[in-house]
Amino acid sequence: MRGDGYRLMYHGTTDRIKVGIVISEALRNHFTSINCIPDRLMAVKLDTGKIMMRMISAYAPQVGCTAKEKSSFYEVLGQYVHPIGDEEVL
Repeated sequence: MRGDGYRLMYHGTTDRIKVGIVISEALRNHFTSINCIPDRLMAVKLDTGKIMMRMISAYAPQVGCTAKEKSSFYEVLGQYVHPIGDEEVL
């Protein structure tokens, strides 16, 4: 989805749970990866030539979700975040 110089990327499989990231069209050629990590996480990696940047959009489980759902969410988030090196901006 595009508009006014920005691009919206989103992911989700239900009407309730969707995540998205809004990016300037000027950065669209700098994407090196887009990862949709289950329904609640989305990550993009950009290389501007000066810096390597990762952006994460997350929709954490709310009240009413099970402890297992919450634990699983944070485990998956940690598996994605922990390997990010010092040379990258999060």
